[in-house]
Amino acid sequence: MFRDDWQESEERFCKLWKRERADRSCVSMTLLKKPENPVAFPYYEPDDYFRRMITDEEFMYHTVMQTVDKFYFAGDAFPCVNLYLGTSGHCGYTKNYKYGIASHTNTLWFDPVMDNITDFSIEFDPQSELFQITKRILAYMKDKGGRDFFVANTDNCSSLDALANLRGSAELLLDMLEEPEAVHVHMKRLQSILHKTEDEFHEEIAAINGGATCTSWMGLWHPGRHHQLQCDISVMISPDMFEEFALPELKENAAKFENTVYHLDGEEQIRHLDMILSVDNIDIIQWTAVAGQPPTSHFLETLKKIQKAGKGLLLMPNASEMPFLLENLDPAGVMYQINGGIGTPEQADEMVELVTRKTVL
Repeated sequence: MFRDDWQESEERFCKLWKRERADRSCVSMTLLKKPENPVAFPYYEPDDYFRRMITDEEFMYHTVMQTVDKFYFAGDAFPCVNLYLGTSGHCGYTKNYKYGIASHTNTLWFDPVMDNITDFSIEFDPQSELFQITKRILAYMKDKGGRDFFVANTDNCSSLDALANLRGSAELLLDMLEEPEAVHVHMKRLQSILHKTEDEFHEEIAAINGGATCTSWMGLWHPGRHHQLQCDISVMISPDMFEEFALPELKENAAKFENTVYHLDGEEQIRHLDMILSVDNIDIIQWTAVAGQPPTSHFLETLKKIQKAGKGLLLMPNASEMPFLLENLDPAGVMYQINGGIGTPEQADEMVELVTRKTVL
């Protein structure tokens, strides 16, 4: 394995999912071993890096192998191939969709294709380009012996967001008011596509990972099956609309995937938090510090409320926030993926030591 003490990380992750106290809270940092020479890493070389990084299985394999060689995985961090083809990309497994890739901004987006929500049929297309890309990547990675990395779950995490990809967010918001039954019909169809395809992908992912699953951008590992949930469009709707359109999907998916993490996209979703916390099998709330909003540590009372409700926390603070968070949060069931403020492997090791000391105390 890429790290001699990985078994200890597995034990911490298992306790994280159970919200139990471990020898320390999970903490993750990934950084170049030699930051003074970043040009050696392939990210900085090809102009079409992003397109190849999400669609070209051979390029993805060689890149992750160089990542294993050139990056320092501190704490509980691990190398991982990300199966990303757009957020809630199962909308791209249908017979009618349009997407674009911009390598200069590292983005993939979907263009709306539904002119009228009542006159459109969502149908699964097993020959869809995006569906076939994911199957091809999984087959390629499965055939590679001596793997020193994991393969992540897809980012297919919200059918309401997937519908927004096909319809357009502004149009869908109006549809939720004017054509709610049509919205429910399309949601049901997208949920069916999500579950069908994730069942198929999971068999391959589990075979590659020795039964485990992971969500790569969160640095989150699970010994069996888990999945990410979200509803980013909920930042634009009321609690009543969340209860009608988003909550049933969350309950269905949480029951389907058994263990789940909910991606809470900033303070605008706090108004829905009580409903999210009420869902069984949502085990962890991942808090996102959205650009332009206060930092993670500003929301201490909300984070404590999440812990009091019996849910775990996955936080992505700056290193400067860590002393405050470690002093004020229960270390059981918390993971810190530190973004910013750590520049060297030595600083990363010091942060792991700090987390260990605060957990023991």
